[in-house]
Amino acid sequence: MTGCSTTETPGRVLRFLRDCYEADNRETTLFDLRHEKVEHLQFLSQGGEFLTGTLDRIPVDREAALAAQKTARLYETEKTLVFCALLLVGRLGKARPSLPQEIFAPLLFFPAQVEDVEESHAFLRVEPREQRVNSRVLAALLGDSESASTYVDEILARIPQVPFEPHRIQDLIDVFAEFLPELNTRELVRF
Repeated sequence: MTGCSTTETPGRVLRFLRDCYEADNRETTLFDLRHEKVEHLQFLSQGGEFLTGTLDRIPVDREAALAAQKTARLYETEKTLVFCALLLVGRLGKARPSLPQEIFAPLLFFPAQVEDVEESHAFLRVEPREQRVNSRVLAALLGDSESASTYVDEILARIPQVPFEPHRIQDLIDVFAEFLPELNTRELVRF
């Protein structure tokens, strides 16, 4: 890692740090959960209870959980079991060659593991302190403008940490209204 001189602007330093973060976390960037590399995708009815702090473990189908756990163990260095939250669904405004046109991506990721397998259920243990933001998707939504990287930094700073309190969800809705007004946040309001 190179040192920073005092003559560098704070914006350049922030962009450098964000680029380092993105380079270290490329494997957690997902633009489309329907992609062939995504395995064992399940939509969980009680995932929201984890986000609000009501549940610390999420009940999941036992067979599906065992299959996901087996794959994660077999390919430990290539694959990761994650819990995804707050889906962003839609199309990018401007076509960009390096990015997909459609987005079906989570805003948040959490490392997860299967535990406490019982006769009919298993549980997904999610570590709330390991919350990660899908920042490349946010950057894609904001476009190529020069101010886009500054906006990404501002949005990242204002995304709440789980467990979400009701007013923090409103803060998130306000952030999207400010920086991505075309984003439909109706489902967040219901949350």
